[in-house]
Amino acid sequence: MWQKLQQFVMSSGIDLAALGLASGIIVSMLPKTVFIKKLREAEHYVKEDGEERKISKENSNLIQNILKKFDLHPIEHNNITFFTSSLSDPTCYGSVKAKFGALIGLPVTIDYDESSRLGKESLSFGGIRLDLNKSNSDVATQLAESLLLSDKAKAFVIARQLSYVSTYNLHTEVALKSVMAACIIYSMHYVKKHYREFIEKLRPLPYFLLGCTILSGWGVLYIGLKDARKCRMDYVADRKAALLGRELAEGGVEYYESLLRRNKSLRILTKSGPSKFTAFGNEATLLRQNGLQITTRRDNLLKLLDTYNKVEGEKESGSKWADGASISKDKI
Repeated sequence: MWQKLQQFVMSSGIDLAALGLASGIIVSMLPKTVFIKKLREAEHYVKEDGEERKISKENSNLIQNILKKFDLHPIEHNNITFFTSSLSDPTCYGSVKAKFGALIGLPVTIDYDESSRLGKESLSFGGIRLDLNKSNSDVATQLAESLLLSDKAKAFVIARQLSYVSTYNLHTEVALKSVMAACIIYSMHYVKKHYREFIEKLRPLPYFLLGCTILSGWGVLYIGLKDARKCRMDYVADRKAALLGRELAEGGVEYYESLLRRNKSLRILTKSGPSKFTAFGNEATLLRQNGLQITTRRDNLLKLLDTYNKVEGEKESGSKWADGASISKDKI
């Protein structure tokens, strides 16, 4: 029995691994492509009367103004769908470059303004629901104030999300997963070809563990590359949005400072807060760095604002920037 099982593993192990990896890649991409509309149905904000909450007219106008600043093909323009999300942070899925289009979810709090009743709705933050009507502390007040964004901050959020979906991020994700899968298959094939005598001496279980070791090694590398790619995407999206104008850069700084205040408040108000957020308001991480820290993103925009100030100072002093001065990518 052991010999038959060993022969089966030796002859079909790589084929089964290839089939499993290919199936995993396809399944992982389905929600962002074929089933992207299902994501919207699962995530959209539903009011108490059961109806979907629409994006306000003011924010719809803001979206159209930001879209005009992006050099999108009419087909790509029509491939974008905005909706009100039930999550506490903006989300985006898919790509305008892909057949199935892109989704951008804006949190319900983006509709809040100075005249809104912040305690009218029960809000969810990372799966934790809070009723601001029942929280009368100073921390709850700080949390409520952190949810109020100016038009500049809202414009930055919209521009940032558009920056995410207006790239080939979906294609690069598929490419990265495919390359990692190919490397795993090649590694298993190489070991089988060059160390066949050694492998034949192993029973199926040690051989299986050897395969798991190869898989784990490439898996760790994949996670590292994935996190580095996400950090790069965050940096590029912030910069692309901020380069649309000084007001958007200022809005970005305001938005990230609001996020830090919100997270500090949630750290105090919720039991799981200390494990989710640091004292500075960043998301708590252990080993992985799945995206830039909020403080880093804010500091990057502050540096960009300094560049804006220098350019405007050169304009006022009558330097070479005097005629239609603007910030070029080379100065960033």
